[in-house]
Amino acid sequence: MGILSLFNKVWKTILVNGILSTLFGVILLFVESDILGTIIKSFGIILVVLSVLLLCIDFIHTKKDIQWGGPILQYIIYLIIGILCIVYHAKLSDIAYIAFGIWIAISGIYLLISTIRYSSKIPRASVNVVTSIMLTILGLYLMFYPNHAQNVVTKIIGIFLTVSGIWQIYSAFRFKSIADSTQTSPNNSEITKD
Repeated sequence: MGILSLFNKVWKTILVNGILSTLFGVILLFVESDILGTIIKSFGIILVVLSVLLLCIDFIHTKKDIQWGGPILQYIIYLIIGILCIVYHAKLSDIAYIAFGIWIAISGIYLLISTIRYSSKIPRASVNVVTSIMLTILGLYLMFYPNHAQNVVTKIIGIFLTVSGIWQIYSAFRFKSIADSTQTSPNNSEITKD
């Protein structure tokens, strides 16, 4: 797989993670924890629909032999997290926080790997590294201490996720611009070699 197709895959995944992170962060900022069950169910539905949509797009593009290259495993994990959020929204908010923790940790690790892999082509890559490490730590914290994620900690997490999500969206478009500039480069034949 050439570098161009890798950049095309990376920017789309980081964009989806950034949008979801921003959405979840804003929800945590403005919603009280007592109605969080309803929000968790809604988020689960959004995650399931988005995951199924991305899986379908990936399947259709694979059938047409178009280079989409979405990370199918990540979409399946998001689908499972969405289903968990829908099923357990009213019973145990801890399970939802654990699921969100898993998703946040996966997003952080994916951003970290992508940034390290392409750090020479990304301006201010150190900000991505710090953001991805903080995302991973936050995800692990939610996974292992879900009952601490109530009230005040929820607002702090909401602020961080909102800022982090916006940064991921910005980073996704930086990856896209690198992919676009690589595609239009006169040395494109050298760059896309496997």
